[in-house]
Amino acid sequence: MYHTAKETLWINNLLKEICSELVFPPQKVLVDNQGAILIAINHVTSERSKHIDIKYFFLRDLVKEKSIVFEYIPSSENLADLLTKHMSKKTLQTFKYAATYLDK
Repeated sequence: MYHTAKETLWINNLLKEICSELVFPPQKVLVDNQGAILIAINHVTSERSKHIDIKYFFLRDLVKEKSIVFEYIPSSENLADLLTKHMSKKTLQTFKYAATYLDK
C-alpha cells in the first residue's frame, strides 16, 4: 500500500508540474487486505498493532489530507494478484481473460 500510494503521489506531482491547472480527486487504491485498510484509515493503535511501521503513519496522513482513498477489493477480483500470487488454473484463466479485455 505504501509503495502504491507513494507512486501515485509521484505521478500526480509530475502531471501537476507539466500542467499546473490539473486538479486531482482523491486517488483510489484498491487493496485486498481489510486489516491494512483499517490501520491506514483509523487513527487507533492497540497492543497488537505496536509493530506497525512508520509507513502506515504516512498513509494515515494521506487519508487525512484526502489525497488517497483505500477501497477493499476481494482477492478473487484483484488483477494485481495475477503477477504476485499462486492461483488455480481456473482462476488464472479468469484473470487472463479479464486482463486481455481490460482496455476494450
